Amino acid sequence: MSRYSWKPNRFRPRNRPARKVGPLIPVRDDLAGMLQALRDEKASITGTRLEAWGFEPGEDNLFLVRLTGGSLGRIRENMQGWTVYGPSSGVTKSTTGRLPQDEAWWRGELVNLDLEHRTLVVEVLGTRPPRQGGVFFLTEPDYQEQVRRWAELKIELEELEPSRFYRRLSEGCPRKQTHPLATREQLVRLLEHPRIQPPLRHPQLEAVLAASTPVSLLWGPPGTGKTFTIGAMVAALSILDTKVLVLAPTNVAIDQACLAIDDARTRMGHPLLDGQLIRAGKPQLQALEERHHLMAWTRALEDHGRAVQRLRLVLGILEKRLPGKQGADRDKVNLDLAATRQKLEALETNRARLLWELAQNATVIATTLTSGLAHESIRAALSEQRYALVIDEASMVPRYVLPPFLEHPPIHLTLAGDFRQLGPIRRNGNDENANCVHWIGHSAFETAGLCDEADIQRLEAAGILHMLEHQSRMNEGLCGPVSDVYYEGRLVTVGQPPEPPALPEWPVASCLVVDPATTSLPDFADTRVVLERVKQENRWEKSAWIAIGIARQLLEGSPEKSVLLLSPFRNQADLLRKLARTHLSEFPNVRAGTVHTSQGNEADLVVFDPVNPRHGWLLENFGKGDAPRLYCVAFSRPRQQLVLMARRAELNDNREMKQLARDGVDWTPWKPKASEVIAFRERRQATPARVLPPDPYDPLVIALRGEP
Repeated sequence: MSRYSWKPNRFRPRNRPARKVGPLIPVRDDLAGMLQALRDEKASITGTRLEAWGFEPGEDNLFLVRLTGGSLGRIRENMQGWTVYGPSSGVTKSTTGRLPQDEAWWRGELVNLDLEHRTLVVEVLGTRPPRQGGVFFLTEPDYQEQVRRWAELKIELEELEPSRFYRRLSEGCPRKQTHPLATREQLVRLLEHPRIQPPLRHPQLEAVLAASTPVSLLWGPPGTGKTFTIGAMVAALSILDTKVLVLAPTNVAIDQACLAIDDARTRMGHPLLDGQLIRAGKPQLQALEERHHLMAWTRALEDHGRAVQRLRLVLGILEKRLPGKQGADRDKVNLDLAATRQKLEALETNRARLLWELAQNATVIATTLTSGLAHESIRAALSEQRYALVIDEASMVPRYVLPPFLEHPPIHLTLAGDFRQLGPIRRNGNDENANCVHWIGHSAFETAGLCDEADIQRLEAAGILHMLEHQSRMNEGLCGPVSDVYYEGRLVTVGQPPEPPALPEWPVASCLVVDPATTSLPDFADTRVVLERVKQENRWEKSAWIAIGIARQLLEGSPEKSVLLLSPFRNQADLLRKLARTHLSEFPNVRAGTVHTSQGNEADLVVFDPVNPRHGWLLENFGKGDAPRLYCVAFSRPRQQLVLMARRAELNDNREMKQLARDGVDWTPWKPKASEVIAFRERRQATPARVLPPDPYDPLVIALRGEP
């Protein structure tokens, strides 16, 4: 029997009925429940519906897609790599992108997009898209497909329960290991050697020494050197002849971890040799690609890919020659075709063996969660070895990722991250599906029992949770409010972090509050800028232009500085990204996007544009939102200064934002233009003085009316 959800009852418009939801779906804490949760998640994902004027064919199955004007507002720059699919006829009744059984559909991948010219480049796999254009859809890559396949295979083999290690982790701490990877004394001798510079701080040293226990939770608030600590831990274990698998949800995070491990091995006097650390997957940081000894995996795949490409080219030439041959010549071409196909199959089979050998011989394997799930050779290489597992950014790692990687139990597990910052992304918004919330909405930290304040004290007392309390990235003016609001005042500043101002002419304050309503546009702004805020779209064009002007003012005075332009809303982030690409392209250290995409990054100056601090989501008026975690990320990214684009009155109505900006200084980044001052004075003179209506109880008014 269906029932009504409590959520919209208070905040929905009067003309909108309450949302009906089904009965509560209970939690099934086994592989069947995990598989069902992933299927429910997939069923809730809908595609972005677009329409094209036409598909112009190019080379190598590439097609240039020209979008209609109505589709332009639905695409964003970060959609590269998304799945593209549509009906072969160009017409469909589907509005969600789910494929009907009675229609033929084509499928491909988005390679490039040009928003200014309304064009996309799509690589079509297999069939060709309709040349006359029509409807098609975009969806994010299905990162959960590998886990679903793994769970389906286990269920077919009648293995419903996750591994014993996972059960022990979720039910409490695993039992003490009789043969640890390394003893505490071995780690102390290695890490406290006088030649290691810079030395580890005391909280960092205690976190690394926890590698001698079965499970450790590394709590690394912003600026405390979490990646530096992970690098020291993995380097120490690898020197002590221990194999280590390092995982992270993003490519940038795993690249930074690889650099930290390489630096730590060098500091300890045991530099990594070629092939000892393999970075499975494609690196994103140029600094990592420049270290040739860390690129063994990439080189092997590139060499294998070139060999496969040559054979496929030969195969295509032979297939074209075959129709024109007769007799003995035709027989020879057929023999050559068969031999080439055999070589190609052998190469494809040898690829898995090649990757398995690389993983088998490496001391450290570093990869993203997605690549680790896709490359079965990595997990196969660990199946019969004693190894340690380190997962970075564990607050963003959902629970369902753990069973596949804990299938072959590690001797040691470290979960590192900050559970006070952004958690896993769950697209299924039905909170009545407790099974989906359990497997996808809960992080790896929550799996290990770290859920509330009482758990912090319990796990710290047990020696499992280790907090890095000393930070040296933010100055004290930025660290103080963040520490008081989110870390109970335990996060303290050490060393000499950079102090404000980011530019000498700016106010000496860590947080600057700029009111977009009263601030004039920068000189280079378009005269057709819409000055009013569009609340329905969570977008404010004037505010975005002012943010770009502030960033340009800094970079023209100090081009070596770095800038992050952030917004909690996607529409505003897209606008910031577009303006930054147009007006700040000559400066290399500028990034713009949503707060979710900035976790793990830092900059000298951060411009945070909340658009509307009174928005219900930012005030947490409906449901349990991520606003506190979002603020924690945004306010902890800057090294020198934070610029908050908000009206002071609206800022004071947002409790947490008001606390974080408690020491903020109101600032006007530039003087208003003379024409704006003249126009303001003319409007003021033309506006008549306000005349109050007469008070009906005034004795003079009563006398004039002739009343007693």
